[in-house]
Amino acid sequence: MLLVPIFGFASATNTLVSYSIGNKTPENIWPIIKRSLAMAMSGMIVLVMLGMLFPRQIIRVYTSIESIIDATVPVFYVIMLSSLAIAFG
Repeated sequence: MLLVPIFGFASATNTLVSYSIGNKTPENIWPIIKRSLAMAMSGMIVLVMLGMLFPRQIIRVYTSIESIIDATVPVFYVIMLSSLAIAFG
């Protein structure tokens, strides 16, 4: 669920950097990467904050069994925090 926006930013960054290289403007590469990283991190911070605030409600989309929800919440927190690291690099 969280990897879709990350992969979207990665694909867009790859396309823009390739265009910049092909256009013979390598000075634009680092600004493109920095801007993309800032947008990806901003978006992921918002999604992670929502996930941290409402973990049970999000997990309930997939199951209504309380014992599974209870067991999944700690794992969900790990996934939420690790998605920030994935978005960064």
